[in-house]
Amino acid sequence: MEKKCAYCGGLAETDDHVIPKNLYPMSIRKQNVQLLTVPSCYKCNAGFSDDEEHFRNIITVGGYNTPIVNELFHDKVHPSFSKGKSLRHLNQLLTNMNEINTPNGKRHIIYPMQDEKFVRILKKIFSGLSFYHFRSCIPKESINVDVLKYEIPKLIIEANWHNIVPEVFEYIFDIYITDQGYVSLWMVKFYENRYYVGKIDMPEEMISNEQAIDLR
Repeated sequence: MEKKCAYCGGLAETDDHVIPKNLYPMSIRKQNVQLLTVPSCYKCNAGFSDDEEHFRNIITVGGYNTPIVNELFHDKVHPSFSKGKSLRHLNQLLTNMNEINTPNGKRHIIYPMQDEKFVRILKKIFSGLSFYHFRSCIPKESINVDVLKYEIPKLIIEANWHNIVPEVFEYIFDIYITDQGYVSLWMVKFYENRYYVGKIDMPEEMISNEQAIDLR
């Protein structure tokens, strides 16, 4: 049976890492951890590559440091800025930095949701996770993403998060019924302290009532 691409619905000739492989430092990749993958066509797989490098740069510098973040930045992110095409990524990263005044002086802050390439890869991640659980290709216009702007309820913090390498990435989701079908709500966490949320509209033909009950 032919597999369909998780992102465009076309014929899948390969597999894609839902969480970009470049977010995992070498110390993790040497452990041969089985990372989450979904079927993908060559065009979608290759089309994400350049934006995934930019996404890695922003997600790495856009939060508090952890040992994993420090390793990735010093071994991969920083050295990449001295390489040919990656100078463009450095300029893109600097463009995203805004100077602000704080009680401790001037600092720089990044607004990732204002970055088109970052949002594209974040939606790709939510799309891949949705396909992994629901086996349905989700149209881009059905996916809404944002950075988490509010305090996380204790109930969610203490819930059972899905993870393979929790130091790098974890996620949690639930499904709700609406007049138009179903809505799945997601929260993802990068490097223990970078939270993003997603909302995916799912018409009834995408998921059956039995699937929704099983996945809750």
